[in-house]
Amino acid sequence: MRMSIVSFSRKSTRGTRGSKAGGITGRDGYLVLQAFAYAILTIERLPDEQQEWSNKEQMKILLDLWGRGHSEDFLDNARFHIDRSGRIANALDLHYGN
Repeated sequence: MRMSIVSFSRKSTRGTRGSKAGGITGRDGYLVLQAFAYAILTIERLPDEQQEWSNKEQMKILLDLWGRGHSEDFLDNARFHIDRSGRIANALDLHYGN
C-alpha cells in the first residue's frame, strides 16, 4: 500500500474537534511525523555500529517531505521531551538512590 504525501499535509495533521476527517484519529499525519522524529533521535543516540543508517536517513527524508518544511520543529520538540525525561530520570535516581 502506497501512502499519499497529501495524507500527511499540514492541513490533515489537524482535525477539528470531534472530527476524524484527517484519518483514523484526526491527527494521523501529526502522530506519524512525531514518531519519525522520536525514531530518528533514538537511532542517532545508539552506538555507531548499532545505528540503522539507511532507515534513519529515509525517515529524515519522509519527515522533511511530509512535514512540509517543519521537520526541525518535530525534531526540536522530540529532543526537548527526550532531554527533559532524561533529566527527570537522573534526578529521581539521585534522590531515591536507584
